[in-house]
Amino acid sequence: MLEIKHKHHLHLPHLPTASPRIALSPVAIDDDDELTVAIENDQASRDDQWELDERPDMGELTEFWDAVVDDVSKDPEWFKFSEE
Repeated sequence: MLEIKHKHHLHLPHLPTASPRIALSPVAIDDDDELTVAIENDQASRDDQWELDERPDMGELTEFWDAVVDDVSKDPEWFKFSEE
């Protein structure tokens, strides 16, 4: 009968038991940070009264999306695949 003998010789590296502690530095708040300012303003003017309409206002949606595209296209790294 075939007998399998398990011989595992694993050599793990020695890890010191007293590892140095990691100290995290405090977060620096940049008052001119656009995202931080937007989050703070959003929290201050939050309106949790939501109302769903059967049909969205397409004019308002188009105006919003055009503003998003205009803002993104001002990015110097913006690339339009249609120009290729």
